[in-house]
Amino acid sequence: MTGTCRKVAPNRGLYASGDYTYHCAVEGSFEWYSGREEIFLAGKPIYECLFHGGLVK
Repeated sequence: MTGTCRKVAPNRGLYASGDYTYHCAVEGSFEWYSGREEIFLAGKPIYECLFHGGLVK
C-alpha cells in the first residue's frame, strides 16, 4: 500500500438527528490517541465504543 496519510482527526464530535445524538471525544496526539464514541436514542445510551490507535513503527 502506498500513499500519504493526512494528520487530521476524522472524528465528528457532536451530531444530532431527530431523537438520535452522536458524540465522539478523542484525547492525545496523532502518534497515540484514545477516544470514546457514543450514540443515544431519546437521551438513553444505545451504543458505546472505546478506541485507540497511533503510529505503527
